[in-house]
Amino acid sequence: MQKQDINQVELSKIVGVSESAVGKWLLKKMLPRMGMIQKLADYFGVPTSFFLEEHPSCMNSLGFNQFSLSDSEISLIKKIRSLSPEGQSSVYDFINFKLISENAKKKPEKDNLMVAESQLPYGDNK
Repeated sequence: MQKQDINQVELSKIVGVSESAVGKWLLKKMLPRMGMIQKLADYFGVPTSFFLEEHPSCMNSLGFNQFSLSDSEISLIKKIRSLSPEGQSSVYDFINFKLISENAKKKPEKDNLMVAESQLPYGDNK
């Protein structure tokens, strides 16, 4: 990004995502979806593999920190890339579903009780 003289806000507008999404990519808290990787590759004039494989000097020159992927993560990405767009969308939906359900399990019991109490019918004052 530095080489292209662009900041996080400008990049978010170019690829059509929130500033926080770009921030999460830069902090390695989340990877962009394949469609976003394509947009980034097109903008910076590099192949999509550039963002998925290890190119530390090039990545740093663009202002991105290198994403560290394990062999199993690379294998999963390759499998997802071999799917149709509909298949890829189903995989992303399933992953998001799993993340939401696992995060719900991490909520404290107190929060779960508050939700249950709020679902009681009104006027049931015993």
